[in-house]
Amino acid sequence: MAGTISRLMDANHVLAVPLPGTATPVTGALVYRAGADFTEDHVRAAEMIQPLLAGVEQQRQLLERWRATQAPPELPEDCRLTPRQVTVLLLLADALTASAIAHRLGISVRTVHKHVESLYRKLGTRDRVSTVLRAQEIGLLPPRTGR
Repeated sequence: MAGTISRLMDANHVLAVPLPGTATPVTGALVYRAGADFTEDHVRAAEMIQPLLAGVEQQRQLLERWRATQAPPELPEDCRLTPRQVTVLLLLADALTASAIAHRLGISVRTVHKHVESLYRKLGTRDRVSTVLRAQEIGLLPPRTGR
């Protein structure tokens, strides 16, 4: 499989970054590169990001376990959120401004405002804080814990 990926991506070198403490199957990241092989500096940088990758994997597993224990919220058909609305809701929960959300998602600020308006309508709220609280209340967002 690695050979197929290398041919498709026109890459002739691969750097494997396994997650610490993983068993079979090994979990990690593969970085492909065309041209010169990876240098010792690249390998050291990969070693430095291993703990970060491990933390991301732990968060993914935690979210997976949390989702498995949560019953999906039953919302009326007209209240179902689109994937983009869910993404905007998650960014609202992180207290990002409309401008920051637009920049992160590569959309216009006006489009963000339209998504936020739809969230208000669908969740029966009037502002960002009550929208996030309502989403937590009905299980769309996990309850916020202290930072």
